[in-house]
Amino acid sequence: MSPIIHLITAWLIAILLLKDVKARRVVMIAGVIPDIDGVFILFSTDLYYKYHHTFGHSLVFALPFLAVASIYGSKRISTWATTFFVAILAFLAHLISDMFASSWSVYPFWPLNSLGLSAYPMLTKDMLQLVIVPIFSVLVFILMALAIIKKGSTPMEFISGKWDKATTGFFAYPLKYRCSKCQKRASYHCEKCGEYLCARHVNSFFSTTCPDCEASIESDDDPLEQKLD
Repeated sequence: MSPIIHLITAWLIAILLLKDVKARRVVMIAGVIPDIDGVFILFSTDLYYKYHHTFGHSLVFALPFLAVASIYGSKRISTWATTFFVAILAFLAHLISDMFASSWSVYPFWPLNSLGLSAYPMLTKDMLQLVIVPIFSVLVFILMALAIIKKGSTPMEFISGKWDKATTGFFAYPLKYRCSKCQKRASYHCEKCGEYLCARHVNSFFSTTCPDCEASIESDDDPLEQKLD
């Protein structure tokens, strides 16, 4: 399964169950960290085929890592427990999707146990790769689009709040809001005055305030203008 699909799947779980952005970032990491065992492809295909789906996909290593990582997204013990639990869900979602993505077994208890799990041969390789994976991928993107519209956030929040704001404005705001100045489809939200604006009335989608609010702030900070007043 594509790491992008894993990342979006983890974000869907996080946006549904968690309010804190830092906590959601931990969950998104949990959703993609299993593929760390695929790093051997950079050095040797033999090592890649030997170790991929092993230690990175193992709960033996994941549980202590996620327990520590969840501290980043937690302000107290109760929120740590919630973040840790949701991170485990994202990790398990990765494992389950991999089980249905190829004939390559997943080893969730490696190295303590050599049990390998896969939907193959119950399902053929063609069924897994040509039916299950495409359907699951399309479903994930549909759910992501619905979540963006409903929650007003995107997976871009993993990288930056500004990127998330700009992406949300581009995809979600035109479907929900109108520009307060010209009534065209809005694509920007000012955090200061709360107005929704279209691209014509903003200087930058990465700014947190609209041009009018920026001018007001600059005016308040200008000592010469204050003196004249």
